[in-house]
Amino acid sequence: MKKAFTLAEVLITLGIIGVVAAMTMPTLIQKHQKKVVISKLQKASSTIGQAYNMGIAEYGNYREAFDAYNPDIALEMFNKYYKPYMKISKIEKGEKGAFAYLTDGTALYFFRDWRDPAIEGWYNTYFIVCLTHKACKNVNESLSEIKKSLGKERFILYTSGRIPNYQLMKDGRYALIEQCKNGTGSLEACSALIGGDGWQIKDDYPIKF
Repeated sequence: MKKAFTLAEVLITLGIIGVVAAMTMPTLIQKHQKKVVISKLQKASSTIGQAYNMGIAEYGNYREAFDAYNPDIALEMFNKYYKPYMKISKIEKGEKGAFAYLTDGTALYFFRDWRDPAIEGWYNTYFIVCLTHKACKNVNESLSEIKKSLGKERFILYTSGRIPNYQLMKDGRYALIEQCKNGTGSLEACSALIGGDGWQIKDDYPIKF
């Protein structure tokens, strides 16, 4: 006589599988989303870094005054140092900086938030990496609003393409967690957590995906 599962046993088994799947699926989705974010950030870092190095090799370090929130100079600088070495579908001048939409679906916002007249170079000039074109189109260029928008779809990188690292900053990791969570303090807070943790989004990262 052949043994077989009863309908009740099959339904119970399927129910258990469904419950387990419902419990584990959100975690799997979140891990996948984190991997996508890191992958896009690493690619953007590499793209910006290569362009930066080639631009510096061609033109040397930029030594003129780069006024804060000057979109004309930001656009001029981007076109000179970065545009020739990137695959870009569109470039736009914003109210305070310059936008570049890359062919891989990501976008960049290039701006300087302030400058010290006593210091020459690229200090306090940043890229916002937008993981999608839409994320850059919706950027509010106010510094306070930029801070609040960082950490999920938008991240700060330095002009060299380097990701900030909390181990090199005056604020410790736990202070940066609060700053990232609340959109206060350091502009680099969220990116510095990822950089300091070795290109990882750890479980205590304050913004959920």
